Amino acid sequence: MPSYELFGAGLITLLIVSAAAWLSLRRFALPARAGSRHLEAELTLLNTCNIVSSTDANGQITHVNELFCRISGYTREELLGRNHNIINSGLHPRKFFMNLYRAIATGQSWRGEIRNRAKDGSYFWVDTTIIPTLDAAGRVARYTAVCIDITASKRSEEMLALLRERHALAIQGSGICLWDWDLVRDEVQFHGNWGPLLGYSVEEVMLAPANVWHRYMQPDDLAQLELHIQRCSRGEAPAFESEARMRHKNGQWISILIRGSVIDRDVNGLAVRISGTSIDVTALKQAETELIGARNAAEAASKAKSAFLATMSHEIRTPLNGVLGFTEMLLDTRLDQEQRSFAATIRDSGKSLMTIIDDILDFSRIEAGHVAVERSRIDAQRIAHDVFTLLRPRAAEKNLQLDVHWPAAVSSKILADAGRLRQVLLNLVSNAIKFTEAGRVTLRAHDDSQGMLRIEVADTGIGIAPEQLDRLFTKFTQADSSMTRKYGGTGLGLAISKQLVELMGGQIGARGNPGAGSTFWFTLPYAPRAEITGTNKILVLDSQRMQRAATDCVGDSGLRVLVVEDHAVNRLLATRLLKKLGCDVAIAENGRIACEWTAEETYDLVFMDCQMPEMDGFEATRVIRSREARTGYRLPIVALTANAMSEDRQRCLDAGMDDFISKPCSAADLERAMARWCKPQALPATGSEK
Repeated sequence: MPSYELFGAGLITLLIVSAAAWLSLRRFALPARAGSRHLEAELTLLNTCNIVSSTDANGQITHVNELFCRISGYTREELLGRNHNIINSGLHPRKFFMNLYRAIATGQSWRGEIRNRAKDGSYFWVDTTIIPTLDAAGRVARYTAVCIDITASKRSEEMLALLRERHALAIQGSGICLWDWDLVRDEVQFHGNWGPLLGYSVEEVMLAPANVWHRYMQPDDLAQLELHIQRCSRGEAPAFESEARMRHKNGQWISILIRGSVIDRDVNGLAVRISGTSIDVTALKQAETELIGARNAAEAASKAKSAFLATMSHEIRTPLNGVLGFTEMLLDTRLDQEQRSFAATIRDSGKSLMTIIDDILDFSRIEAGHVAVERSRIDAQRIAHDVFTLLRPRAAEKNLQLDVHWPAAVSSKILADAGRLRQVLLNLVSNAIKFTEAGRVTLRAHDDSQGMLRIEVADTGIGIAPEQLDRLFTKFTQADSSMTRKYGGTGLGLAISKQLVELMGGQIGARGNPGAGSTFWFTLPYAPRAEITGTNKILVLDSQRMQRAATDCVGDSGLRVLVVEDHAVNRLLATRLLKKLGCDVAIAENGRIACEWTAEETYDLVFMDCQMPEMDGFEATRVIRSREARTGYRLPIVALTANAMSEDRQRCLDAGMDDFISKPCSAADLERAMARWCKPQALPATGSEK
């Protein structure tokens, strides 16, 4: 209780004793005027500073002072003659008042705290002292109550109790243990869940911190914790955090995260008090372990999927290389109309199968985050025209008109990956042709509101229902199942296009209505005018070199070409295609034979398969390059493989190969490689393995 309340209570007691003495004098009929002025002054003070009321023996109010009226909200007229329970709040139980009445009815005074209710329904607390006055016969004639208003302090106590309760509940609910370590006394106080944390009662763990930690903690973790505490105590760190394994009462080890900081130092700066928290993080550690396990499993599954896709791609591409290659050769022979139709159907079906395989591999690489796009300055208009030129024969088969509208005011120079842009345009324009039976397919270019190039591919085909637009760019999804049955496709093309456009910094979308055609659009950032990358220059030089070399290779080139291939059909196909290009062809069935022959014979170019028995293409290339490092002569080696993943290309280059052609390949693919690499190149004087 505050000091002013103690003083007030003492004053009340003094005044009540004085009043009681005065009343006793009156009861024995002593002269009232002897000292009456002094008593009247005390009673005046009593009425002025305290809440005073009187009742008769039956509890009917006979007197109230001004403070009583003020705190209760009643007027004096409303109170006089009424029973004192008019201000009963109903909080206190019946037994409370029974004890009170039992005391004062026998002439004893009573003191306690009572909550009363005011006229407006609000409550107020008073520290009350009740003194009974006895008549000449020793019976209670009346009761006098003197009170102090303690409402504010009671509310503070209630609020403090509520806060303490909430604090305790919060600590209990959070599982946190609070500890406060007095370093001078080497005493610690625990609050919260320290006992339950380790499965013990509070009494079992109420020891000095060192004893607690030494007793339950794993020794290595204890040494680490003490090191953190020492550093913090010396002021080398503002706080410390340490994870430790502690033995639970059931014998199991649990992980505890302990945090703390110095909160008090003496005049010399030495730590005298450290406080902190401890919390069980066993479940969190277990979840982390499970998460790591799940991540490792997911990575393993992803690797397994990639390996499976690569293997399947290789196994499918290898025979498909023979199917498409010999079909192309068959189409170059004399066939009647029906035979040519059959061969063309075989060729187109094989190409469709290759498209499906490429889509699946592309999506797998993108989904695994293995696709990187270049950001170079390219001419989007030229690429668009190339795509339309490539697809114009397909459109002509359906009597469709293809148009490109590229206003002169719209720049065509953008920052993007030329190969990926071509892939997106091929997908969008091919889809437009596939789903359009009559009319036209049009490409339009213009600036969008964000200052980017916007390309739209519009058609007059079957259109798209608005409610199906959101699903178009989802993997393995087409507008509806009937599309798949009628038009075919994997449902991956648009999903791949979306991810490629976003990787290049743009956005993609579509609009349309059933029967009214559809429009697919995408945006890409413009290239700064001054930005010309080295990549563009290299591409131009390579293109010029290829064009000159292609001229040299026309007709009977006389180039000696070594084909390293273990698959019989592909050996036969490569031989026929290269001889058709005028080459002298040698065939090695594995890498070991290729190493022997290149050491003994001179070749202008090697087409090297990668997966072969005895010695694969990677090892054979490394052997050849190692030998060349001593001779200063470099033999062009081009990978000719059914491994088509981007990492396969890089692996070939890392092994020392110069170029990469994925199966199935055509005569044009071989001719382009010959055009680029048919001239042997000398190594620098300090020759080293590539």
